[in-house]
Amino acid sequence: EQDRDDAFHAFRRGSQARPGGHGVGLNIVRKLSERFGWPVMLESTPGKGTTTTVDFPDASMASRAGL
Repeated sequence: EQDRDDAFHAFRRGSQARPGGHGVGLNIVRKLSERFGWPVMLESTPGKGTTTTVDFPDASMASRAGL
């Protein structure tokens, strides 16, 4: 559960994270989502993995944002 709470903090990685990366990806996703008002959801199953979903309300809006 602690890993889930820390998921969006910069430079923090879950205890089961594979080597590689810097731990900033989800932090960037969260900041962009907040800026543009896009809902972001995190679903995690212990021992199975985590799925992060960003709901782009209008694909053309994402395109205009350069994403």
